[in-house]
Amino acid sequence: REWSFLLVPPESRLRRGARHITSCSLEGVVSGGGMVSFDNLIVVVILFSSGAMAFESCDMVPGSHLARTLEAINAVATVVFVAEMVLKMTALGVATTSNAYLSSGWNRLDCFIVTSSLLTIVLGPAVRALRVLRVLRPLRLISKFGGMRVVITLMFKTMPKVVDVLLVATFILLIFAILGVQLFAGRFASCSRGEHLDKAACEAVGGLWANPAFGNFDD
Repeated sequence: REWSFLLVPPESRLRRGARHITSCSLEGVVSGGGMVSFDNLIVVVILFSSGAMAFESCDMVPGSHLARTLEAINAVATVVFVAEMVLKMTALGVATTSNAYLSSGWNRLDCFIVTSSLLTIVLGPAVRALRVLRVLRPLRLISKFGGMRVVITLMFKTMPKVVDVLLVATFILLIFAILGVQLFAGRFASCSRGEHLDKAACEAVGGLWANPAFGNFDD
């Protein structure tokens, strides 16, 4: 049960090496004690690849220098992300271990994004629609920062209450909208010729009795 990929035992040299790589930092402190760590390196790659996506456009000429450069950046970033995922799956186990990689919702999101990016490279034009999923790549930053994870989790937990507040606000706006129609309907119209104060006088001189271009309560 504790074997990674059902092949690698917990105390194997391969698995210990994967744990050391994924938890090391420049000072050698476990779990990223320094500014230069495995997770921080992945963050830099995420930011760099996300910035590269900002240069892509529908007007970009295929085969141009920029297009080839962006494709190379995407390929390198995907290789780095796949290597990270494989290392963490080796260190933690995939799904059956007590601390499995896929037991975390954030890791499942990472796995989905990385897998979709890999498929776009391996299968090419056959899965061109999956290229759209690359825009989810910046979301991987959420799993790297504990504070952001807390904020997003709290946001989803409070969504039902937010919906209740929106319903109350909509109900109040509806009341004032009905009140505005009852009080001000037909009172914002004016004559296009002169200062005639009623519709009959305006039409008698050939004017047009109409509401202003913006803002009235007639509808």
